[in-house]
Amino acid sequence: MSEIVYDINSFTWNTLTRCFYADAWDLHPISGNYKCSFPNMKRQFFIENPATGNFQRFRFVREATAQISPTGIAGPYEHTWVFQNEGTGEIIECYICVGES
Repeated sequence: MSEIVYDINSFTWNTLTRCFYADAWDLHPISGNYKCSFPNMKRQFFIENPATGNFQRFRFVREATAQISPTGIAGPYEHTWVFQNEGTGEIIECYICVGES
């Protein structure tokens, strides 16, 4: 499988918690012939910012059972996978909701 790259605009940025958030069923790679959303599952992926041309790699770190929403307020989501960026700068988490209650 080639590298999976998503557009940064597919994610919601939460300024309070400083993390990305997205629903798995809304994530479609920028390129490739994928017939499903979020084809990488728990494998690494990249987020590209087309405005700057920058990429950031994210890797799976844990499953979360707490309720998470893009606003930082508890929501209906129960099954969430947490990914974390690589690099020497600020640690950024990316929450992907993979199931609802």
